[in-house]
Amino acid sequence: GNSLTLVDGVQGKLPWNGAEWVGFDTNRIVLEIDFLTLKKLSTVSIGFLDDLSSWIHVPEKVNFRISSDGKKWEKVSTISAQTLTRSPINREARYLRIEIHSQKSIPNGLPGAGHVPWTFLDEIMLEME
Repeated sequence: GNSLTLVDGVQGKLPWNGAEWVGFDTNRIVLEIDFLTLKKLSTVSIGFLDDLSSWIHVPEKVNFRISSDGKKWEKVSTISAQTLTRSPINREARYLRIEIHSQKSIPNGLPGAGHVPWTFLDEIMLEME
């Protein structure tokens, strides 16, 4: 179903088409994954699209938080985003929260200047022990 579009093992190809990517037109995206039981998370990676002519920008930063109960969250890292953004976790957790922060608006001189940029993700890849 659509709820698995970011963890279905399908990475987006370039040149891109919409079928392999999920797009958001907001400054902040929060994704939460519930593993149902405690898991030892090694690393998490997210693929972002960079296509300035289509108003699609890689976000500025990504925060990774973990929780064992879904109530108390601990930040494990903040990463400057790239087309493939990878963070070590190396912790046990039941929940993983990914907070994606984009620019407030597209800078002057670029297509779509002044508008909120689109953020496109293709896959969340989790490595567990």
